[in-house]
Amino acid sequence: MAEFIARTVVAQPKEVVFDFVSDHRNVRPILEGVTRWELLDEAPGAGARYRVEMSLVGLSLGDVLVVTEWNPPKSITFENESPVAPVRGRWTFIDDPRGCLVQLRITYRLPGGWFGAVVSRRLEEILRTRIDAAMVALRTAIEGSV
Repeated sequence: MAEFIARTVVAQPKEVVFDFVSDHRNVRPILEGVTRWELLDEAPGAGARYRVEMSLVGLSLGDVLVVTEWNPPKSITFENESPVAPVRGRWTFIDDPRGCLVQLRITYRLPGGWFGAVVSRRLEEILRTRIDAAMVALRTAIEGSV
C-alpha cells in the first residue's frame, strides 16, 4: 500500500476546523480536479456515503467513499467501496498552540503489479501536489471566514 500524509496548522479551534472539513460542500472549492462530491445519505456521520468524481491525468475517476469513523471534533475516517483499488483515509484534528493541527493520511493500492507501481508513483505526485495545495486553501478559507 502506498501512503502519503499532508498537514497544516489552522489558526482556529479544532471544532471550527472539523465543521469545515466535515461539510462536503467545501471539498470542490478547495481540492483541484474534484468534479463531484455528493452526499448520498440524509446526513453526514458514521456510515454516510459520498459519490466522488475526480479528473486526473485526463481521466475521470469515480467511486463511493464511506465514513467508517466519525469522532467530532477529533477525527473522520473513510474508505472507498471499490475492491479494485482500495483507499483509506483519516482526517485528524489536534489542539495546537497556534490553533489546530490538521492531518490527512491516505493509503491506497492500485492493481497491476509493476505497471501499477509505476502509475501509482505518478498519481501520487499529482495527488500530493493537489492535496498540499488543498491544505493551503483549507487554511486560507477557514482563517478568512471567521
